[in-house]
Amino acid sequence: MKSSERMGLLATIWFSMALVGIGIAAGSERPEMIVFPMGIALLMTVIMVTIPDAIAAITTQREKAKRQPQDKLSMLMEIMDEDERAAFKETLKRRVLEDIGRADEGELPASEQTLAALLDEEQARVKSRR
Repeated sequence: MKSSERMGLLATIWFSMALVGIGIAAGSERPEMIVFPMGIALLMTVIMVTIPDAIAAITTQREKAKRQPQDKLSMLMEIMDEDERAAFKETLKRRVLEDIGRADEGELPASEQTLAALLDEEQARVKSRR
């Protein structure tokens, strides 16, 4: 919510609560009841002013935390020379390929051979049921 929208909403809240207060003061035997609408307006003002700022601060902190690993990686890449970058790239490539080759989570590695074998097994099962 933009600041101008927030101020407009606060003005509407205060205006409506002032009307309610005037109605209470004019038509009630207990004019001290005007405290309740004014208290509600004050509470709404505090909420409307503090909550969006607190949410914005939390969001900013989260965005900074998300950017932090990227900043570290870019700093690491800046201090490496071309040979170190090439070695890092090869090591990373080797590790990724090794991880693809392993089935750590009980999943079969995806390849044309294993997919073809699964299809052949399925076709054999269908034929044996007939």
